[in-house]
Order: sequence, then structure tokens, then C-alpha cells
Amino acid sequence: MPAPTEMALDDFEALAARLWRRIPEELKEGVEALVIEEKELGHPTLGGIYTLGECVTESWPSGYGDGGDVRSELVLYYGSFLALSFEDDAFEWEEEIWETITHELLHHREAAAGESALDDMDWATDQNFLRLADRPFDGRPGGRILHRHLHLEGSGIRRPRSRGHRDALREGAKPGRRPPHGRRASESEPSPTDPG
Repeated sequence: MPAPTEMALDDFEALAARLWRRIPEELKEGVEALVIEEKELGHPTLGGIYTLGECVTESWPSGYGDGGDVRSELVLYYGSFLALSFEDDAFEWEEEIWETITHELLHHREAAAGESALDDMDWATDQNFLRLADRPFDGRPGGRILHRHLHLEGSGIRRPRSRGHRDALREGAKPGRRPPHGRRASESEPSPTDPG
């Protein structure tokens, strides 16, 4: 097996920023930030499955009967990408980052439109991982992500500023149930469409 290709955190952030800039601004409307977390976020009960990213969304009703204002932060888990790169000799950093950013951006766009198809797909994927591992799973149609409240500041890429928040994440705090955007290390996926 070839040696894994490692990527330093600073290089990961730079590549994510470059890919983020490729996306037209009108598609990113309502996204306050692309946040890079250093931690690895593995499946709570199954080894080799990682959450690569998530869309943390908050909505404020307008009072006029429409959808109101939807704001999100897209989070990429650098540690999950790194762990997957060590387990998957065909790991492609740029493809995985691009796929994760666009996946999480689609979560934001669906939330803004009042849709949940991608949430349901992520939930079903998680249930299928459990099924394949002969673990209890729920075969009924899934629900929506339970979003956690965030105070959103500015835009662009940033690391969490709160040392206590980073320490809690390192200690394994789990802020709410969310379907993972991730994959099993041994799972082969088709390459995403070239982003550039």
C-alpha cells in the first residue's frame, strides 16, 4: 500500500479557501463562514466512518409568512480528512474537500428553501452503515438535522476562537445529533465533477 499523502492544517485551510472562492457569491448567500475544525469526528459506534463536514444553520422567521432569514456556517473537520487519508490509499485531498464543501453548501441552500432531501439522504446513509455492520438501525424515513445555536461573526475561513470550545471538542463533546457527511474508509466513490 502506498504511503498516505499528508496535508498540514495550514495547507488544508489554504486549499479549502481556494476551492471556496471558486463558488459564485450568489450560491454562498447566507453562509457566514467556512470554519476549519482541527478535530477528527468519527462515527460514535462504527470505526472507519468519519464526518468530514457539516452545515450548522440557524433560521429566524420573518413574521411575514415567508421562510425568513437563514444563516449557516460550513464546518470542515480536518482531523477526519487526515484520518481517512491514512486509511484510504486512493484518498484525494482536493476532491474530498471540494465534495464536502459543495455537499454542505447544498445543505444550506436546501435549508434556505425549506427542503430536507439531503438531510434525509445523510440520515439514510448513516442508518445503512449501521445495517451493514449488523447493528440496530431505523429503516423508516429520516428526520431533519437538529441544529445547534451559533453566534455567527463575519465571513471567510476561521478557526474556533474559544479555547474552551476547542478543548471540549478534543474531549469528545457531541453537540446534537446530525447525519454525517462522510464515508467508510474502504468505500470507493466516483470522483466528483471537476470543480474548476
